[in-house]
Amino acid sequence: MPLRGWLGLTLLSFLVLGVTFFIGIFASGKDTDETCAKAGQLLDNNYRSQNWQEPGRFFPLHNKCNAGYDMIPVWVNPALVIFAVLTATFICAFIVAATKRLKAHRRESQIHVKR
Repeated sequence: MPLRGWLGLTLLSFLVLGVTFFIGIFASGKDTDETCAKAGQLLDNNYRSQNWQEPGRFFPLHNKCNAGYDMIPVWVNPALVIFAVLTATFICAFIVAATKRLKAHRRESQIHVKR
């Protein structure tokens, strides 16, 4: 695959990673009480006070109404892992392709210099 292809896939997977993270962070909305009520869940203030650090974590994303209900969609954390791995893989593939292209270009330059 050409360098542009690997770079495009890297940027696309990074963009989707960012969008997924954005969706996860803002899934609970501004008002936790209202979001829990809309989902038909009771807000357990005892649980939330004991687990106050959960909503502020970078990964895994959680913002629970109570011990049994998370306002973050269940697909968000696995998607974050998948898109992070894809982004890293595409970056590596881009670097390998760029290295091969550079080596081929150097070999070609050496051949022209020897003639």
